[in-house]
Amino acid sequence: MEIRLRSNDDFAFFALKGGLHAFEVKTVRNNSARLIYRIRQRVRFNFRDNIEGWHSGRSPAQSGVQYIHGNGPLSVFNPGIQRLNTGQAHWHILGAGAIGSLFADALSTDGRQVSLILRDGVHGKIRTQAVERGDLVSEKHFKTTGPRGHTGISHLLVTTKAYDVCSAIDSVVHRLNPDCNIVLLSNGMGFQEQVLASLPSLNIYCGTTTEGAHLLAAGHVRHAGSGETRIGRAAKIADDRRPLWFHQWERAIDNSVWDSDIQPALWTKLAINCVINPLTALNRCHNGELGASKSLANQVAPLRDEIAAVCRAQGHAEIAEALPRITAAVIQATSDNRSSMLQDIDAGRLTEIDYITGYLLEVADQHSIDTPLNRALFEAIKSRAH
Repeated sequence: MEIRLRSNDDFAFFALKGGLHAFEVKTVRNNSARLIYRIRQRVRFNFRDNIEGWHSGRSPAQSGVQYIHGNGPLSVFNPGIQRLNTGQAHWHILGAGAIGSLFADALSTDGRQVSLILRDGVHGKIRTQAVERGDLVSEKHFKTTGPRGHTGISHLLVTTKAYDVCSAIDSVVHRLNPDCNIVLLSNGMGFQEQVLASLPSLNIYCGTTTEGAHLLAAGHVRHAGSGETRIGRAAKIADDRRPLWFHQWERAIDNSVWDSDIQPALWTKLAINCVINPLTALNRCHNGELGASKSLANQVAPLRDEIAAVCRAQGHAEIAEALPRITAAVIQATSDNRSSMLQDIDAGRLTEIDYITGYLLEVADQHSIDTPLNRALFEAIKSRAH
């Protein structure tokens, strides 16, 4: 079968109703092309309608193409993008802050290819990153690129602020390979569902880490403490085996754990953050003061009880039962730390409250659970941030 396209020698991908299907377009003659297609499952549809619908801008119902962005279908792979097909994972990192820089250093040390995606990045420009570990300083040189770079992305690590996750991924969506692996390692919850809904055909993973790092200056990070990093699939599937890239990942990232069900880990961190972040931010105190100060400790307990009720309703009874012990342990272990929310407020930056307490409140509303203390903290942080 032959159809006409706008250009010869094109390569496009279309996200159709049955999943992501690849079509290799080869030049025939007189601006005609033959579609040689590889599909993951047999789906009947009209090729001409799908492709002409994309060009004419018809609605998904008219063309059969699934649109998730206002400017066109996600899955039309930019023919100008050069795909990288190497045996080893090449990691692109969105969010070269403290955690992003720490993981970039570890992956590079293990021999992985690493590129930093910067808002103002210039393709091919080299950026020097330094990571302090005690008295030792590790200095690495990374290639940088902007969102509009020229190479495809096979492995993407996202470590931006929670409120930037979706827009950051959207800025590079035209570069994502059809089998791209995306690891979301940002703080908070809620954006995971948004990414899954927007990119249903890609491999989305979620993670949480207790690694500690502080950004001293642009390109200069201090490793504040070793921790555990847990990774799992954002959506549960029958085959929960570790993906191939994780075998390389766990060699590079110390104390990495593959989690067949990542939700408990995400909820545990969310619950702890819902206690520590807003209280320390409003009281402008170090984490340890939540345990050392009697007045602050008296605020922790009832707040924690509300959070435990939501965890229990969501199916995480074990987290609810362990929350008093876990919260006390984290407050003690991080007693000298200033929470990220306190740092954001002090710096006049937007906070992640919508993806921490805000997410908890959304789930509480779904279960008709009253959470007045958490809601009061949420509103206080929102008013302080503005």
